[in-house]
Amino acid sequence: MSSNYYYTTIQKLPQVDLLELSASFGSNINAGSPVDGDPVYFMGDTSGNDVDFVQAVFLRQPIYRDSGFGANNMPYIQFDGINDNLGFPLNGRLSVPYTAFMVSKMGTNTAGAPLSLSSLHWLQVGPVTPSIGIVHGSGDVDTSPAAPDLLNNHLIDWVEEVGTSHAFNLNGALLMNTNPNPGNPNLGGPAIIGQRGGGAPKDFQLAEIRMYDGILTASEITAVRNDLNNKYAIY
Repeated sequence: MSSNYYYTTIQKLPQVDLLELSASFGSNINAGSPVDGDPVYFMGDTSGNDVDFVQAVFLRQPIYRDSGFGANNMPYIQFDGINDNLGFPLNGRLSVPYTAFMVSKMGTNTAGAPLSLSSLHWLQVGPVTPSIGIVHGSGDVDTSPAAPDLLNNHLIDWVEEVGTSHAFNLNGALLMNTNPNPGNPNLGGPAIIGQRGGGAPKDFQLAEIRMYDGILTASEITAVRNDLNNKYAIY
Protein backbone atom coordinates (compact mmCIF):
# COMPACT_ATOMS: atom_id res chain seq x y z
CA MET A 1 0.00 0.00 0.00
CA SER A 2 1.30 3.41 -0.87
CA SER A 3 1.67 6.19 1.65
CA ASN A 4 -0.17 8.88 -0.31
CA TYR A 5 -3.19 9.12 2.01
CA TYR A 6 -3.28 12.11 4.27
CA TYR A 7 -5.23 15.17 5.29
CA THR A 8 -4.54 18.72 4.29
CA THR A 9 -6.10 21.76 5.88
CA ILE A 10 -8.69 21.87 3.06
CA GLN A 11 -8.83 18.63 1.09
CA LYS A 12 -8.78 14.91 1.76
CA LEU A 13 -6.62 12.85 -0.59
CA PRO A 14 -8.51 9.67 -1.55
CA GLN A 15 -6.86 6.28 -1.31
CA VAL A 16 -6.13 4.79 -4.75
CA ASP A 17 -8.27 1.66 -5.10
CA LEU A 18 -8.21 0.58 -8.78
CA LEU A 19 -4.67 0.99 -10.14
CA GLU A 20 -1.51 2.74 -8.90
CA LEU A 21 1.78 2.48 -10.78
CA SER A 22 4.71 4.78 -10.12
CA ALA A 23 8.35 4.81 -11.18
CA SER A 24 9.06 6.39 -7.78
CA PHE A 25 8.00 3.17 -5.98
CA GLY A 26 11.28 1.35 -6.58
CA SER A 27 10.38 -1.55 -4.30
CA ASN A 28 7.56 -2.40 -6.73
CA ILE A 29 9.72 -2.45 -9.87
CA ASN A 30 11.38 -5.70 -10.93
CA ALA A 31 12.69 -7.42 -7.78
CA GLY A 32 12.99 -4.08 -5.97
CA SER A 33 15.78 -1.48 -5.84
CA PRO A 34 16.11 -0.90 -9.61
CA VAL A 35 19.09 1.08 -10.89
CA ASP A 36 19.27 3.53 -13.75
CA GLY A 37 19.18 1.79 -17.13
CA ASP A 38 17.55 -1.42 -15.92
CA PRO A 39 15.05 -3.04 -18.33
CA VAL A 40 11.67 -3.19 -16.59
CA TYR A 41 10.00 -6.61 -16.57
CA PHE A 42 7.63 -5.97 -13.64
CA MET A 43 5.83 -2.84 -12.47
CA GLY A 44 3.74 -3.61 -9.42
CA ASP A 45 0.34 -2.12 -8.64
CA THR A 46 0.22 -0.60 -5.14
CA SER A 47 -3.55 0.02 -5.06
CA GLY A 48 -4.26 -3.39 -3.53
CA ASN A 49 -6.10 -4.49 -6.69
CA ASP A 50 -3.13 -6.57 -7.93
CA VAL A 51 -3.08 -5.12 -11.45
CA ASP A 52 0.64 -5.78 -11.97
CA PHE A 53 2.12 -5.01 -15.41
CA VAL A 54 4.78 -7.33 -16.83
CA GLN A 55 6.91 -7.94 -19.92
CA ALA A 56 8.78 -11.25 -20.21
CA VAL A 57 10.49 -10.52 -23.55
CA PHE A 58 13.78 -8.72 -22.90
CA LEU A 59 13.80 -6.70 -26.15
CA ARG A 60 10.32 -5.35 -25.37
CA GLN A 61 11.08 -4.17 -21.84
CA PRO A 62 11.07 -0.38 -21.25
CA ILE A 63 13.92 1.26 -19.35
CA TYR A 64 13.94 2.51 -15.77
CA ARG A 65 15.45 5.97 -15.24
CA ASP A 66 16.20 6.94 -11.66
CA SER A 67 15.88 10.71 -12.18
CA GLY A 68 15.11 13.47 -14.67
CA PHE A 69 11.33 13.81 -14.65
CA GLY A 70 9.86 17.18 -13.66
CA ALA A 71 11.46 19.97 -11.68
CA ASN A 72 11.83 17.60 -8.72
CA ASN A 73 14.02 15.25 -10.82
CA MET A 74 11.86 12.16 -10.26
CA PRO A 75 12.22 8.63 -11.66
CA TYR A 76 10.34 7.54 -14.80
CA ILE A 77 9.96 4.63 -17.21
CA GLN A 78 11.11 5.20 -20.83
CA PHE A 79 9.16 3.49 -23.63
CA ASP A 80 10.98 3.52 -26.97
CA GLY A 81 8.04 3.60 -29.41
CA ILE A 82 9.48 0.63 -31.31
CA ASN A 83 8.38 -2.43 -29.38
CA ASP A 84 8.39 -1.57 -25.64
CA ASN A 85 5.28 -2.31 -23.61
CA LEU A 86 4.09 -3.60 -20.25
CA GLY A 87 0.89 -5.61 -20.02
CA PHE A 88 -1.70 -6.88 -17.58
CA PRO A 89 -3.19 -9.96 -19.27
CA LEU A 90 -6.00 -10.81 -16.84
CA ASN A 91 -9.66 -9.78 -16.93
CA GLY A 92 -12.02 -8.38 -14.36
CA ARG A 93 -9.80 -6.09 -12.26
CA LEU A 94 -10.63 -2.77 -14.00
CA SER A 95 -14.12 -1.36 -14.35
CA VAL A 96 -16.26 1.60 -15.41
CA PRO A 97 -16.93 4.17 -14.06
CA TYR A 98 -13.43 5.28 -13.08
CA THR A 99 -11.40 8.45 -12.52
CA ALA A 100 -7.85 8.40 -13.92
CA PHE A 101 -4.68 10.49 -13.64
CA MET A 102 -1.50 10.01 -15.67
CA VAL A 103 1.79 11.88 -15.27
CA SER A 104 3.88 11.55 -18.42
CA LYS A 105 5.73 13.15 -21.31
CA MET A 106 5.06 12.15 -24.91
CA GLY A 107 7.62 11.59 -27.65
CA THR A 108 7.21 12.47 -31.32
CA ASN A 109 8.37 9.57 -33.46
CA THR A 110 5.19 7.49 -33.64
CA ALA A 111 1.47 7.67 -33.23
CA GLY A 112 0.38 5.19 -30.63
CA ALA A 113 -1.39 4.49 -27.37
CA PRO A 114 0.46 5.31 -24.15
CA LEU A 115 -2.31 3.61 -22.15
CA SER A 116 -4.70 0.94 -23.40
CA LEU A 117 -7.28 -0.30 -20.91
CA SER A 118 -8.82 -2.84 -23.31
CA SER A 119 -9.00 -3.54 -27.03
CA LEU A 120 -11.77 -0.92 -27.35
CA HIS A 121 -10.58 1.72 -24.89
CA TRP A 122 -7.30 3.64 -25.04
CA LEU A 123 -5.56 7.02 -25.23
CA GLN A 124 -4.26 7.94 -28.68
CA VAL A 125 -1.47 10.49 -29.28
CA GLY A 126 -0.43 12.01 -32.62
CA PRO A 127 3.17 11.79 -33.83
CA VAL A 128 4.32 15.36 -34.60
CA THR A 129 1.54 17.67 -33.44
CA PRO A 130 0.79 16.19 -30.04
CA SER A 131 -3.00 16.02 -30.21
CA ILE A 132 -4.59 13.50 -27.88
CA GLY A 133 -7.74 11.47 -28.18
CA ILE A 134 -9.61 8.94 -26.08
CA VAL A 135 -11.26 5.94 -27.70
CA HIS A 136 -14.29 4.90 -25.66
CA GLY A 137 -15.32 2.00 -27.87
CA SER A 138 -15.84 0.96 -31.44
CA GLY A 139 -16.51 4.10 -33.51
CA ASP A 140 -16.51 6.49 -30.56
CA VAL A 141 -13.47 8.78 -30.40
CA ASP A 142 -13.02 12.22 -28.81
CA THR A 143 -9.96 14.19 -29.92
CA SER A 144 -8.60 17.46 -28.53
CA PRO A 145 -9.55 20.38 -30.82
CA ALA A 146 -6.05 21.86 -30.69
CA ALA A 147 -2.62 20.37 -30.15
CA PRO A 148 -1.83 20.58 -26.42
CA ASP A 149 1.69 20.71 -25.04
CA LEU A 150 2.27 17.02 -24.36
CA LEU A 151 5.96 17.16 -25.30
CA ASN A 152 6.73 18.60 -21.86
CA ASN A 153 5.98 16.93 -18.53
CA HIS A 154 2.24 17.00 -17.94
CA LEU A 155 -0.67 15.64 -15.93
CA ILE A 156 -3.81 14.49 -17.70
CA ASP A 157 -6.93 13.41 -15.86
CA TRP A 158 -10.37 12.27 -16.94
CA VAL A 159 -13.53 10.49 -15.82
CA GLU A 160 -15.01 7.57 -17.76
CA GLU A 161 -18.71 6.93 -17.21
CA VAL A 162 -20.78 5.11 -19.82
CA GLY A 163 -23.09 7.37 -21.80
CA THR A 164 -22.30 10.54 -19.86
CA SER A 165 -20.30 13.62 -20.83
CA HIS A 166 -17.20 14.39 -18.79
CA ALA A 167 -14.13 16.63 -18.96
CA PHE A 168 -10.66 15.56 -20.03
CA ASN A 169 -8.12 17.87 -18.38
CA LEU A 170 -4.49 18.87 -18.94
CA ASN A 171 -2.49 20.35 -16.04
CA GLY A 172 -5.68 21.10 -14.15
CA ALA A 173 -7.43 22.91 -17.01
CA LEU A 174 -10.13 21.72 -19.41
CA LEU A 175 -8.72 20.24 -22.60
CA MET A 176 -11.89 18.76 -24.11
CA ASN A 177 -15.29 17.37 -23.26
CA THR A 178 -15.90 13.67 -23.86
CA ASN A 179 -19.19 11.95 -24.60
CA PRO A 180 -18.86 8.14 -24.66
CA ASN A 181 -21.60 6.07 -26.29
CA PRO A 182 -23.84 3.91 -24.09
CA GLY A 183 -22.43 0.43 -23.67
CA ASN A 184 -18.78 1.34 -24.15
CA PRO A 185 -16.06 0.85 -23.18
CA ASN A 186 -15.62 -2.79 -22.26
CA LEU A 187 -12.72 -3.17 -19.82
CA GLY A 188 -12.88 -6.97 -19.80
CA GLY A 189 -9.74 -7.53 -21.87
CA PRO A 190 -6.02 -7.13 -21.20
CA ALA A 191 -4.48 -3.71 -20.51
CA ILE A 192 -1.22 -2.47 -22.06
CA ILE A 193 1.09 0.47 -21.35
CA GLY A 194 3.02 1.76 -24.36
CA GLN A 195 0.86 0.15 -27.04
CA ARG A 196 -2.62 -1.09 -27.75
CA GLY A 197 -3.27 -4.60 -28.97
CA GLY A 198 -2.47 -4.67 -32.69
CA GLY A 199 -1.60 -0.96 -32.72
CA ALA A 200 1.53 1.14 -33.00
CA PRO A 201 3.80 1.43 -29.93
CA LYS A 202 4.19 4.86 -28.35
CA ASP A 203 7.44 6.53 -27.31
CA PHE A 204 6.93 8.32 -24.00
CA GLN A 205 8.05 8.74 -20.43
CA LEU A 206 5.75 7.45 -17.70
CA ALA A 207 6.07 8.72 -14.15
CA GLU A 208 2.77 7.64 -12.58
CA ILE A 209 -0.76 6.35 -13.17
CA ARG A 210 -3.55 6.50 -10.60
CA MET A 211 -7.02 5.09 -11.24
CA TYR A 212 -9.94 5.26 -8.82
CA ASP A 213 -12.99 3.02 -8.78
CA GLY A 214 -15.93 5.33 -9.49
CA ILE A 215 -16.22 9.07 -9.87
CA LEU A 216 -14.29 11.31 -7.52
CA THR A 217 -15.79 14.56 -6.31
CA ALA A 218 -14.46 17.86 -7.64
CA SER A 219 -12.59 18.49 -4.39
CA GLU A 220 -11.05 14.99 -4.46
CA ILE A 221 -9.89 15.49 -8.06
CA THR A 222 -8.31 18.79 -7.05
CA ALA A 223 -6.59 17.11 -4.11
CA VAL A 224 -5.08 14.41 -6.34
CA ARG A 225 -3.96 16.99 -8.90
CA ASN A 226 -2.28 19.05 -6.18
CA ASP A 227 -0.59 15.99 -4.71
CA LEU A 228 0.83 14.92 -8.08
CA ASN A 229 1.89 18.43 -8.99
CA ASN A 230 3.64 18.85 -5.64
CA LYS A 231 5.37 15.52 -6.14
CA TYR A 232 6.62 16.14 -9.69
CA ALA A 233 6.51 19.97 -10.00
CA ILE A 234 4.89 19.73 -13.43
CA TYR A 235 3.03 23.03 -13.78
